[in-house]
Amino acid sequence: MPSRSAARYVTQARGLIVPLGLSPAELALVQTAAAGRFALVPSRSVQPILQADAVRHEVVHVASVLWWTGRHADPAFAPVLERIRMVLLMPSDTLGEQQRQLAEQAPNALLVILGERGAAHALYSAIDVVRNHAVADALLRRIGDALGTTQVATRALCAAVELLPAERSVPALARSLFLSERSLRRQLDNASPGLTPKRVLSWATLLHAAWHLEAMPGDSFDRAARSLGASSPGNLRRLLRARTGLKSRTLRAQCARPVDRVLAAWVEERGRDIPRCRTS
Repeated sequence: MPSRSAARYVTQARGLIVPLGLSPAELALVQTAAAGRFALVPSRSVQPILQADAVRHEVVHVASVLWWTGRHADPAFAPVLERIRMVLLMPSDTLGEQQRQLAEQAPNALLVILGERGAAHALYSAIDVVRNHAVADALLRRIGDALGTTQVATRALCAAVELLPAERSVPALARSLFLSERSLRRQLDNASPGLTPKRVLSWATLLHAAWHLEAMPGDSFDRAARSLGASSPGNLRRLLRARTGLKSRTLRAQCARPVDRVLAAWVEERGRDIPRCRTS
């Protein structure tokens, strides 16, 4: 019987995994990978394909190859399956040519080969990667809708959003933009005096935190900080105050869409006036 502390930890899990056509052995592996961080929800209870279209970053879809091959060509599912991200489990005897075909059919799926050494760890990592990519996808759409993507500062912000939370270094940001660190610094400063790569990365961190609060309004700011791997919730609070002038409780309680509020502060720092905070 699990300890009380372990039970509390499990009940605090906010993420959901929707298993799609998994065999009993596959389901057992997913349960192990999800323990304490995700709750498994029967697909019939959530209508996962419809929900995935709304891009919920707390929901990860884990599908078997058999489920995928039976659904991806169905006209009712195909348009959505092309957009959503999921983990696709493959048996270890899947041939290289079959793997290549699956990768082409499911460009937004992360393939995990079962039966190999380290498969459990690979699945554990893949779930995190897929969820982080789903968050980045949603944030990039919001950034594009609000700002466009033609300015170098906004392109750098988009690249930083895609890197987080796994990577938050200036060299990685420069590489993602196919620039040297020196060129990146120069271009950012020319576009907006005083803007540095580290400052762009800090804004991307705030956008991820804001998305967490917006997608899961019942969650605490501390949990959002932990999900991002922040050094401490206090440091993230100070960063929020320094960049936006807002306290964390104000962002959670008064702003109807925290992501929009952080984007507004980003634009204000670039020198344009827009409404400060839309309240509920």
